[in-house]
Amino acid sequence: RMDLPNLFSKSTAQSAQELMLSLLLSGSQVQALLLRLSTTGVQVRVASKKLAYTTLEDCVAKADECLLQLGKEAESANEVIFGVPSSWVQMGELADLKKPVIKKITQDLSLEPLGFVDVAEIVVQQELAKNSLYSGLVIFLDDKDITVTFVNQGSFVTTEKVGRSADFGSDLHELIARLKSIAEHRSVYLPSQVLLASFDLTEGELQEFQQIAYADALGTNKSFLQPPIIGVLASEELVD
Repeated sequence: RMDLPNLFSKSTAQSAQELMLSLLLSGSQVQALLLRLSTTGVQVRVASKKLAYTTLEDCVAKADECLLQLGKEAESANEVIFGVPSSWVQMGELADLKKPVIKKITQDLSLEPLGFVDVAEIVVQQELAKNSLYSGLVIFLDDKDITVTFVNQGSFVTTEKVGRSADFGSDLHELIARLKSIAEHRSVYLPSQVLLASFDLTEGELQEFQQIAYADALGTNKSFLQPPIIGVLASEELVD
């Protein structure tokens, strides 16, 4: 059994190593990062290409290929932080069904796992880091789910999740209906700032979802005090 800590919810000892690895995973793609830690923060030194995989064995092989792309500087690093989609997380912990994936990667590639972060939560934390009084909806699309986090004046309100179907507009309607009920109970309106983010989708694909959101689900929704402004955060920006 692998009990990998959630680095947002548990205290972990700071690594003594200056260089650290990160593997970003979805249900179909993997990407490796070489991180440099310093007193001023964390810098992405090198990012591999994002590679698609199909089976568990293929995932390990593609993760290895991604790590090799990081170059000679990465050879001295073996500690790794995993970035995973919300669908891999249950009650703040790594889902039991996904623990074998992490275990096989770390064992086969001789890596030392430090913990994991929910990539959707990373996006929310970054918005709060930029503005401590941030109000907005962060909508994260992974290969299976759509997760929306509602933040009001810097305070977390709720996170809602639906399975991702072929009808993005319908999925959004379901999510907004849930948020509307919660907002009415709190006597607040839904915030006008909306951010669509994804590790799996390209910027062009996200922009297509953005247009659907404007036209179908959010643009005419009276739950918003003002018409929402919908931004996109594609995987290339997500890495930064």
